[in-house]
Amino acid sequence: VLREKENLSGYEKKIRRGYEKLIKARAPEKTPLAAKTPTELEQTAKISGDGAETIHTIYSLTRYGGEPATKERYAAFRDAVHTLSAETKNEPRPQP
Repeated sequence: VLREKENLSGYEKKIRRGYEKLIKARAPEKTPLAAKTPTELEQTAKISGDGAETIHTIYSLTRYGGEPATKERYAAFRDAVHTLSAETKNEPRPQP
């Protein structure tokens, strides 16, 4: 969860906010997310596919790696999210 007072670079904020939006959009409503690891969050949100590993790796490096996020890392994160979104749109919807 992103905190307002954290001193983050622009790309770190973009990656962390993008990850948070992705999880919230895909997780079931009213799911408590604050105390979960990235792996647990991704399982809850059912994130899998071509971009999932890239998303996990880049988020973990940004959040816990201690090195600043770069423009290239952000571009790779964004591309992986778009790939994941495209895969999800092409999946057939479950029938009731």
